[in-house]
Amino acid sequence: MPAEAGTVVGMALVEPGRADDGEGALIPGYGHVSMVFVHPSHWSNGYGQHLLRAVHALGYTRTTLWTRRSNERAQRLYAAAGYVPNGRTTHLFDGDEIIQLERRAGPV
Repeated sequence: MPAEAGTVVGMALVEPGRADDGEGALIPGYGHVSMVFVHPSHWSNGYGQHLLRAVHALGYTRTTLWTRRSNERAQRLYAAAGYVPNGRTTHLFDGDEIIQLERRAGPV
């Protein structure tokens, strides 16, 4: 279902990547995607891919994000945009495991 013009159906937030899990110095060319949201009534209509293309258009050569291991829908979205697991994992306060995914622009 296409959104009406001017209707917000999703958002993405990317910030410059930093060393030391966000507490250190800025890393040139690195962006961290903090969130990607699409309203459930607009899932599977390409909005998530559109948001990620906008993030990638910012020119970062490397972007990372975290997602729940159990969130298969999000993992499919990110895989289609070129993200792959980089081996980093941790757990949320509720015990749910999250994995870090990474995308590199250009030749890897």
